[in-house]
Amino acid sequence: MAYTLNYGLDKVRVIQPVVVGDGVRLRDRISLLDVSDRGEGRKLFKIGHSIEIDGCDKPAGFAEYLNYVFAEQRD
Repeated sequence: MAYTLNYGLDKVRVIQPVVVGDGVRLRDRISLLDVSDRGEGRKLFKIGHSIEIDGCDKPAGFAEYLNYVFAEQRD
């Protein structure tokens, strides 16, 4: 790979509110949700992120992170 590009977020959902004073944490399960081939060695990776509240079973929010990967150009 030559380089990657932060392509943004997709399907951002607020599942429940976070009360002021509650502790939050970002749990990043590095599981690949999808890879789309965009041609010419380019691929779009989709990875899920979940925001959790300390002591609560249900997540506060969820978002899919999009990362564009560009292949190294060969002469």
